[in-house]
Amino acid sequence: MNQIDEWLRQAGDLANEDKVDEAADMASRVLMLEPDNFKALFVIGSVMLKVGRNVQAQQFLRRVAELRPAAHQSWGNLAISCGEMHRYEESIGFAEKAIRCKIAGK
Repeated sequence: MNQIDEWLRQAGDLANEDKVDEAADMASRVLMLEPDNFKALFVIGSVMLKVGRNVQAQQFLRRVAELRPAAHQSWGNLAISCGEMHRYEESIGFAEKAIRCKIAGK
């Protein structure tokens, strides 16, 4: 396992443990070396969503969706974020996209 993979693993573990600052810091290390690393972008977007920083979450998650349009998780998190911001039509659109991607991926 290379250093970037190790940092991504640690970032994911920290995010799962709700250590959001540490997870974001670890994922940021990856982005310094690989600015379009979709896994690191997803971790940061997800932890921003966890702490209610929806605007920042959407910036990261939209980039993940651009890089990996078939990744249903980013669309699902975008749906949640938009819902929390009372942007319901947009939220529904993202949720539908997440479902279509999930079904297509089976």
